[in-house]
Amino acid sequence: MQKYSMNSMWDFEESKIIGNLLIENNEMNFEVNGHHNGRKSVFSTVIENDNIKVLVIGRESETDGKTKLNAKRVY
Repeated sequence: MQKYSMNSMWDFEESKIIGNLLIENNEMNFEVNGHHNGRKSVFSTVIENDNIKVLVIGRESETDGKTKLNAKRVY
């Protein structure tokens, strides 16, 4: 089982939000602190001079002040 986690400050709608991109086997999820309605959105960050963007569509769950979103594409 392969698991990769990228916890970082992500840019979102002219602000920054703490998020965590989780990739495990063939599934991707994106967790954000706070509430997110699950509408189509793009989060972006820079890690070691690499620009990374995550397209999310839909919300899976919301617990303990975190929202788990469906990550559809990472580029």
